[in-house]
Amino acid sequence: MKKKISILWAILYIMLSLYPNINVVYAKGEDTIDLENTEELEICVEENEYDQGKIKKAIEEYQKLYPNVNIIIRKLPYAGYAEGEVLRKAEVTKIKTEIMSGEGSDLFLLHSGRSYVCGNTDNLFEDLEKTARTGVFENLSVIFEGENAIDSEEYYEFALEAGRVEGKQIFLPLSFNFRGCLTSEKNLKDSRFDCDKAEKSMQMFHEEILKCFNKQERADLGISYYKNMSSPVIDYHTGKIHIGKKEKQYFEWSKEEYLLSKEYKQDTFISDKYDQEVARNIITGKTKMQGGILETEPLGIMLSAQIMAKEGEKPIFIKIPDENGKTVANIKGYAAVNKNSKNKKNAFNFIKLLLSEQMQIEGAYPSSESFPIKKGKDVIKKIIDKKCQEDSLNNVEVNSLTDITMDSIMNIVNDIETAHIQEIYEIPLEGSKRYSDYLMEYMENEMTYEEFSEVVTDKLKFYLEE
Repeated sequence: MKKKISILWAILYIMLSLYPNINVVYAKGEDTIDLENTEELEICVEENEYDQGKIKKAIEEYQKLYPNVNIIIRKLPYAGYAEGEVLRKAEVTKIKTEIMSGEGSDLFLLHSGRSYVCGNTDNLFEDLEKTARTGVFENLSVIFEGENAIDSEEYYEFALEAGRVEGKQIFLPLSFNFRGCLTSEKNLKDSRFDCDKAEKSMQMFHEEILKCFNKQERADLGISYYKNMSSPVIDYHTGKIHIGKKEKQYFEWSKEEYLLSKEYKQDTFISDKYDQEVARNIITGKTKMQGGILETEPLGIMLSAQIMAKEGEKPIFIKIPDENGKTVANIKGYAAVNKNSKNKKNAFNFIKLLLSEQMQIEGAYPSSESFPIKKGKDVIKKIIDKKCQEDSLNNVEVNSLTDITMDSIMNIVNDIETAHIQEIYEIPLEGSKRYSDYLMEYMENEMTYEEFSEVVTDKLKFYLEE
């Protein structure tokens, strides 16, 4: 009998080695396989993103490397429908309670800011930077130090810096995007837009916009200058609020562009059809330049550029500079390890895997539509080309980007010095009233800039001190 049991265990061990994902343990009542004498790693992810499958690839690869680690997937419910919103609120409350009692998931692979992935609702950690300063997360600096360390020089410093608190890597940004403009060589020539001059500062960029484009064309751009300031609204490192006299002109320019967009653009819904129209309009010259968020997915101005490439055009991306002439990125996906975790080594190893070139190209990280933090034109081009082949959205035929277009993207990426975490916009400041609500009142001319600045600055200072 003992011999038969030994044989059965041997067979089971071989099966687990061949099929490492067989010991994935799913939360929420699904069947589990609890392996005796194995370690565990509970990963908290967005349900919608996990179901898309890219993070699953990292889990499968991880279990090939560490077959004895029991993976528990804890999904945050998608809140894009009524029942999902109820489930999400309940799960978020439960996880926060667990963390406060010294428990909770080991590893968090989540988004900063609101995202369609979670149903455009609040995140588990509504204010990531504020949470990072409460001692909830473990210091991840060890990943870049000592034996078998990851070389931090292979990753964008601006991204790593965004996750540091007092020099310690408290959370690890894994993806980012940035704002830019899409145009063509012909349109640049016809409009007489001086890129070299425009890229020197936000002031000079704005002057070139006013000089070269009429109101309708500016409405197509839709630039929010205040989102490109080098300092975020709340600077957690200094404790300063940046909505004062110095920032006034950037908010005023943004309001002017916003009101133009309302006046000239009846339908501002962004869709594949809209992106195709933008591409055609840039090709014909009807639209000289289009502003937007630049990501690696064939969406928005990236999709427009790929459609242009299919038509034989040479799309070019232009940066929207901050006041110092640099580009500002937005952090999207991140990894953080629970300070109370009993499986920190497993969590660290999983993060190291996510930082590998293979997983970066696979997009096996939160907010996979965004740029990875691993440096290099080759890495980014492989990602864009891979997604271009995978995604042919709604049968839209697109081409890979030429070296000229890729160089224009890399010129912007290599120019980034700072990265912001744009969560402040959705943080309640008074009851359910958010910063974005006050901002919209200002944009709609329901209050002056001085009134907006005074009210919001006071409330943000109070929020910081809570």
